[in-house]
Amino acid sequence: MALKTIQILGQILKNFPGSLESSLKLTITKACFSLGLRACTSLFGLIRENERGILLDLISLVRERHPSMNEEDAERRARETLVGMARAVAFGLIKKVSLAVGAPDLAATFDQVVNEFRTDSARLIHTSLDLDHAGAFPVNQIKKLAADYRSKPLPLWVLKTLVVSHFYLFPVNYQTKQLVCGTLEIPYTEYQATDPERKLI
Repeated sequence: MALKTIQILGQILKNFPGSLESSLKLTITKACFSLGLRACTSLFGLIRENERGILLDLISLVRERHPSMNEEDAERRARETLVGMARAVAFGLIKKVSLAVGAPDLAATFDQVVNEFRTDSARLIHTSLDLDHAGAFPVNQIKKLAADYRSKPLPLWVLKTLVVSHFYLFPVNYQTKQLVCGTLEIPYTEYQATDPERKLI
């Protein structure tokens, strides 16, 4: 229900950016941000409350697929999978909100919302929006977030994933790629870009 509500509100924003009053655009955008972040918090709470049960199920699945794996390695693999689930939830909801509300005409509204929220999640949504709609790659913004998130593993991982996803979907010159990958400590290998028409969104 939360995701569908975000989608519907986002369509209203994107279809009527010029006719909606600025105060209403701000209210709708804040509602989308808030609902997405509450959904993320709720899912994290479910994972946290059921962590042991989820781990036991994952360990069972790992042992089923790898019968020769010892208990310690199976638990380590299960914990890595659980962390991966949490990361996927965070990344997925941030992209869901940014894709739902994203439109170049709403840039000023997004700036106002992120200045009011001042949370890591809101800043990441804002970064996702800028990556998709700002035109020029937001190098300085990425560098600022990379420095701020140096001791925050989850936001830093989401930031890296947003950047890598953007590099895959959109053309970016290799100097910018090298600079940003160096800043985020992402291994960079220059490669021949695939046909953009065959890339899946």
